[in-house]
Amino acid sequence: MKLRVVVPVTALLLFGCATEEIPEPCPPVGLVDGLARVTAFEPETSVDPDRKLWSAYLADLRSECTLGSRGMSMTVGFLVLAERGPANVDAIARQPFFVAVTGPGGRIIAKQEFALELTFEGEARRVIHQEVIEPFLPGTDQPWLDYRILVGFQLSEAQVMHNRRGAQPRS
Repeated sequence: MKLRVVVPVTALLLFGCATEEIPEPCPPVGLVDGLARVTAFEPETSVDPDRKLWSAYLADLRSECTLGSRGMSMTVGFLVLAERGPANVDAIARQPFFVAVTGPGGRIIAKQEFALELTFEGEARRVIHQEVIEPFLPGTDQPWLDYRILVGFQLSEAQVMHNRRGAQPRS
């Protein structure tokens, strides 16, 4: 999966010549508070533990970056840890997640959503999945520490409310 950040033309005019002499620090990478865990129920608005389809959370976020002649290439990896609930008869968990890039002042300059589908093999109650995304940030004269890569689940309103009530994923 690739995420390509498109920067407005006016911002491109600010970029100077490429240099690889002094390595730039990678933009910080983080999980979005309140969007790093999710629980799915059937029906969606239920909170009955017997109606739980699955729960999942994001963990072990890591990144690497390389400054090239056209911009910053990154590799962002993380784990998705999921637990199957008693109502999950098809042994599948589907949940979109997103990767967003924020610029100076925390303004979102790019966001891409990805589909995540996890399969619980046989009678397995838990699954661990590794996800790798490769965002590219164009430009070469950026103060890269002013940018940030954010990862989180794309939640429904019911899922957000469930998280706000303080439900924690079981491990």
